[in-house]
Amino acid sequence: MMAASSPATQFWRDRGPLEWARVLPTYWDAVSQPHRAALIKALRAVPRFESIRELGCCAGTNLFMIRQTFPWAMMEGLEVSPEAAIFAQGKFATDPQVRVVCGDMLHEADTWDPHDVDVVFSCYSLAYVAPEDLDDLLAAMVRSASTAVILVEPMHGDLGKMPVRYTCEWRHDYANALARALTMDGRPARLQVEKLDTPTESCDGLAVVTFQ
Repeated sequence: MMAASSPATQFWRDRGPLEWARVLPTYWDAVSQPHRAALIKALRAVPRFESIRELGCCAGTNLFMIRQTFPWAMMEGLEVSPEAAIFAQGKFATDPQVRVVCGDMLHEADTWDPHDVDVVFSCYSLAYVAPEDLDDLLAAMVRSASTAVILVEPMHGDLGKMPVRYTCEWRHDYANALARALTMDGRPARLQVEKLDTPTESCDGLAVVTFQ
């Protein structure tokens, strides 16, 4: 079993309810951020999918955008913070196609069956996963996806811990880490890594695995 990345995971899980009450509506309204547009563009480019899982869905902003763009898809969001998960659950309370689960991605990954969802993605969530946990998590993401894996994350520039004031964030080498995961998986796949034209803070890269 993988262990939770600490202290970053603990920061998001234990963030105070008053602070969450202040920032969650702002996160929900952040649909115009360019890295989210890059995510939607990448989803348009992969083969048609029927199901999708987001790791670290927070307020549910990406799920909302995907719901509007791909209305036929079944969606699951995984969020470590109880306050954020409850907020997102409220946004989709009457939508049977969207499910938000409160849980630690590094623990939940052990429960994912092979190919149990078409697309698995993260959007500025794996930056909070410590380097020693990354390979196991990416292997689980690759194993559980039948169509594609998409990462929108900080990935260009110096690798390692980034100078962030309030929590721990890491810039990982996703190209090589995904290549290792794909070698372990053994399926034919295409891996593309590119730099975003307009980064959001330090979120500056896109990695897409498409299974052949």
